[in-house]
Amino acid sequence: HCKHGGELNRVLPRGITWLLSTMMPNLVELDLSNLHGGPIKECDSISELALFNATNCPNLSKVVWNNRIGGGYFLRGRDLKTLTNLREVWADNLLCDWRYDKLFAPLLSQFFDENSIIQRFFFFACNEKLERVSLLGGRYVKIGTNDAIKFPQMSLIRFVRNTPQLRWFRSDLAEENVRMLSEERPEITFVAS
Repeated sequence: HCKHGGELNRVLPRGITWLLSTMMPNLVELDLSNLHGGPIKECDSISELALFNATNCPNLSKVVWNNRIGGGYFLRGRDLKTLTNLREVWADNLLCDWRYDKLFAPLLSQFFDENSIIQRFFFFACNEKLERVSLLGGRYVKIGTNDAIKFPQMSLIRFVRNTPQLRWFRSDLAEENVRMLSEERPEITFVAS
């Protein structure tokens, strides 16, 4: 456990993720819900998921991390990149807070700011094979503030447009954006809650 913002957080120690990933090579589904995520220290460049890779867990196809509070580095999907069988990511009520990984914090605008020179989409490093994704209730804390803001519509739209195998998506997309994307991508089932 560590103190952050006056409350005691549930943080998964790295030693446990290493132990679990090596003990369960046939793991198909991983659920880390309700655990806060890293990087834990500013010098960290990986999250808890990095050890659940194709070498340790080659059959892992679904990652669930609902109610995750942590840094935005997770959004890149780099820690999931080696999982060749990954098809589903569930991250409902995800809170990306710049205070958890201050080294990555300046890059959060690439996901959430329409005016950013570089436009990133969620899980860009591992999105090629994703078929089912849930980001319902996703929020982020803008750098320099303490306010949690809902994921912008354009961030959700950008993800859908750049995830070629997506067939099911649950999020807070507005009805008009669901209609627009349904015309562009009729093979996707959109779910609001």
